[in-house]
Amino acid sequence: MHTDADSVALVAALEARIPVIAERTIVLLTTEIEAYADLSAERASDVMAVIEGNLLVWCRAARLGRLPVDAELRPFLDGARRRARQGIGIDALLSAYGRGAAVAWETLASLVDPADPASLGAALEVSGWIVRYTDRVSTEVARAHAEELDRLAGHDPTAVQRLLDRGASDSSAWWAIVGRPEAVRAHRAAGTVVIHHVDHGLSLDPYVAALLQLDPIPRADATIGVSGPSSGPLRPALVDAATAASLADRHGRVGQVTLDDVLFEGVIEGAAGAVVQRLAMIGRTISEHDRLHRTQLTDTVTALVAADGSRRLAAGALEVHRNTLGQRLDRLAQITTHDPAGPRGLTVLAAALSLLTSPPSGSGEP
Repeated sequence: MHTDADSVALVAALEARIPVIAERTIVLLTTEIEAYADLSAERASDVMAVIEGNLLVWCRAARLGRLPVDAELRPFLDGARRRARQGIGIDALLSAYGRGAAVAWETLASLVDPADPASLGAALEVSGWIVRYTDRVSTEVARAHAEELDRLAGHDPTAVQRLLDRGASDSSAWWAIVGRPEAVRAHRAAGTVVIHHVDHGLSLDPYVAALLQLDPIPRADATIGVSGPSSGPLRPALVDAATAASLADRHGRVGQVTLDDVLFEGVIEGAAGAVVQRLAMIGRTISEHDRLHRTQLTDTVTALVAADGSRRLAAGALEVHRNTLGQRLDRLAQITTHDPAGPRGLTVLAAALSLLTSPPSGSGEP
């Protein structure tokens, strides 16, 4: 940036407000980003230090008219690695950086005199540095976070084993693939595969392709348990995938399987652990839909169960036309991914709703 007096003064004014900006950012993180909602005092202090350090480096870089060098970025990269170890996902981490940039923008706007052309010119120049700096830091922070996840779950076999010991009933039964498809690392074991799918919007195909390049190649009839896309803590997603693989393997299913694919099997075995957690989520989804949209989806499932799946009898009990009942069933399938028109889906939804009135005494582990 040009080192004219107005721009230098504006940067100095922002620097003087760093403690206020940092405190406002912490408030936003803890109230708007779930992963930061329950920060301990120690972690809050750590996050505050990263925010303040980030702002100081930005001010220095802006004064010197250059982007930060690697040595200046190191504390933020170390912070990103700590967040990965703490189970804070990349989406939450980048959202946190975005909140910090937003507070900096708001503070900048409060310092500008819109009637003063010099003040406006300085603000445009400084705001440009905010954008370029944020792009640079966000890219490097995201890379550090991803590399730490790969190291934790792939490069370090001991870390993978610890996760599996905590997440699966028989850790010797799994392969674990955690991380980006181009950086796959596996925990070798017997014939069953667990994939933690961490990239939103990304097809699972690259993961499976990477899996098939491993040596030795898994059996052709391997069961591949897959968690849904997740930016949250690693362990719950890995537990979901392990539970899916375990249930599918016991019931003779092969190929890619998610927990939702085998919830029926989980119910008939006696719901526990991750199955209970998923059922409870489905039950809450139906109940919340009824509350927000004034629908009767809960009553519809109850009536259909009482009618042994007969649409005619269920419609009669509900005193609605069969077309209306069909529309409700379609809506249930849409919001839960389980179709109540069939016995598998109806069993899952009935079990999910039963948890609303008779919650389990404990969730356990698979």
